[in-house]
Amino acid sequence: MKKRISLIATLVITISHSLWFNSANAQVDLSSNGIPVKVDAPAGATISKGMLNGEFDGVKTYNYEVKKGQFILDVSMSDEDMWQDAEGYMNDAMDIADDEDGFELVSKESNGFIYKYSIDGDPDYNFYYLKIKNNRAIEFEAGLNMMAEFSLDDVKKMYSSAKGAL
Repeated sequence: MKKRISLIATLVITISHSLWFNSANAQVDLSSNGIPVKVDAPAGATISKGMLNGEFDGVKTYNYEVKKGQFILDVSMSDEDMWQDAEGYMNDAMDIADDEDGFELVSKESNGFIYKYSIDGDPDYNFYYLKIKNNRAIEFEAGLNMMAEFSLDDVKKMYSSAKGAL
């Protein structure tokens, strides 16, 4: 049953990804900002430094947000080899998400998941996706949205972008 639900969730995300990316979108290359990845985003999306961009304990952390409207994709990577396997990163991310008020898992795959939580009783959505490239963990999630909560559709678009990253 779980495999069937996972397969259906993957199919829905794949279909919404293909429909969404057939509209006005562009590929955004973060390589010049230190993260060796390209993501699809709405045409005209901007790149800005995230809150975690900088050096921590002698390790450079690259953190950027690709933004346009309700599309706010947070991408981060530490400039060091992975210090745990992919499952460890996923478990850490799941532990953090599980601490959110009203946590409810919407869908889960081997490298990512989408979840629902609440802010002052209002529903909000987020996700986590892990891409491994050049023995670096590139982590994706919804960025900070000070204007409104993310809908499930907003998060599915960002998750789809993360999942399709090159």
